[in-house]
Amino acid sequence: MSHPFDPNEGLIIVPTRLWGPSGDTVVRLALDTGATGSVVSWDIVVFLGYDPAIVSERIQMTTGSGVEFVPRVIIERIEGLRQERQYFPVLCHNMPPGATVRLAVRSEGSTMTEKKSAYLGFEEIKN
Repeated sequence: MSHPFDPNEGLIIVPTRLWGPSGDTVVRLALDTGATGSVVSWDIVVFLGYDPAIVSERIQMTTGSGVEFVPRVIIERIEGLRQERQYFPVLCHNMPPGATVRLAVRSEGSTMTEKKSAYLGFEEIKN
């Protein structure tokens, strides 16, 4: 699959629809071509009807401030870039208030102090 973008524009934003037990929502996700997983903010996961606090599976995640163990939730469905996946695993993590992120992990504007939707790294999945 290919999707044109201008490398001079910086961050690639992908409108993406997520589904969960409580319904669906469209979020603006940042495409991180070097990501090994996908991360969605805790608030969005809760809005979709999941409770990350009770999820027993925690994944080690390295952030700019250190190492954290974050819940891994299986999202019912995800659709973006004309691709759709069911039962898609995401990590639940909120950026700290006031954090600014360069290049790879921003959402909804120039800093994470604005509405924090999510960020995402797609990798090809063989069916």
